Amino acid sequence: MGRKRDANKAKSNKRKEEEDKRQQREDLISKLPDDILARILSLVAYKFAVRASATSRRWKNLHLQLPDVILHFQSRGAGAMRSMERMPRRRRQSIQRLRVVFGADAPPEREHAATFIKLADAPTLEVWAECGTSQDLLVGAWSLELPPSTVELTLLTADFAIRLPTIHGPGVASLKTLELDAAATLREDTLSSSSALFPRFPSLEHLTIRNCTLGAGSGMVVTSAAMPRLKHLRIVDAEELATLHMSCRTYCRPLRRDEPQWSMYHKTPPQRASHTVYSAVHLRAPKLRALSWRVCWAYDVRIHGVAGSRVSDVDVELAYGVMPRIAPEDFRTITEKEAHALMKSILAGLWPGLRHLGVSFNKLLRDVRHLHKEQKLICHISAEEEPID
Repeated sequence: MGRKRDANKAKSNKRKEEEDKRQQREDLISKLPDDILARILSLVAYKFAVRASATSRRWKNLHLQLPDVILHFQSRGAGAMRSMERMPRRRRQSIQRLRVVFGADAPPEREHAATFIKLADAPTLEVWAECGTSQDLLVGAWSLELPPSTVELTLLTADFAIRLPTIHGPGVASLKTLELDAAATLREDTLSSSSALFPRFPSLEHLTIRNCTLGAGSGMVVTSAAMPRLKHLRIVDAEELATLHMSCRTYCRPLRRDEPQWSMYHKTPPQRASHTVYSAVHLRAPKLRALSWRVCWAYDVRIHGVAGSRVSDVDVELAYGVMPRIAPEDFRTITEKEAHALMKSILAGLWPGLRHLGVSFNKLLRDVRHLHKEQKLICHISAEEEPID
């Protein structure tokens, strides 16, 4: 009996070992739901997703269900590009995020990428423009047409030889997020309403500019005329930015409730708010020389000053009271205390570059002018004028 019991136990252990080995060899990933498998394939370039879909019946046609698609157009034959262009027509679900990588100096690649962008009509679009063959030559002008459904755009250029594209198309009106991460040199009017490069973005709320270069001593203009709904502005690693000018398209003084115009304004508010309100403004520009802030408002301002820099001109004008609004939004009231806190935040960020004036920070705050009748706070500093005592 003992020998038989030991033999049965040995057989049981052997079966367990074989079962464990079989489970280790088994493809457990293929047992996952289709949506999870599609997201896994979305992490690799589209050509690798196609190869994975051909490995077994379980993976068949999963490349047509990817929510995110990464396409590389470099060094692809005409047949392969036409095959990729047919892919959006075969899909049952729309593409949510599209990343296209192509050579900006190769017209065929630009054309195929533009065609696919139009067919995919993805809400999130990432455009990676590279310079494959002519790194020592300046790439000619090119354009980027945004499809109607695109609300987020990330534009990356890998070489200073690549010019920024002219953005146009039906998606310009609905674009809400723009991230410009480009090895490019920006002009002062690149983001202005008169720029031939960037159009007016009526719905843009989030703007990020990083790794861009400005000409020595150059500046940047951000106005509500070009981006009337801008809420978040981030300028990162703008080492050559010397001048930043922020302003509203027009200025409408906040009204007090005891003014005669209040009742009429309350009943028939204007269609467009004239006082631009940002949620956040973050600025890191070690060579900033001049800042002009005209009747704009931001709830979160972070200016990262650098010790040893020299800010020569500061012109900040803040308004408080009941802000003009976009109907049917609720009325927003900014108190004088809040306006003073914003002024303090701006000057604190600029303070490392203002030390050369030989004045204390508390003295700067005391010299801020309070125009109670106009409901404004004004701070004007110029190194060309006589220093503050």
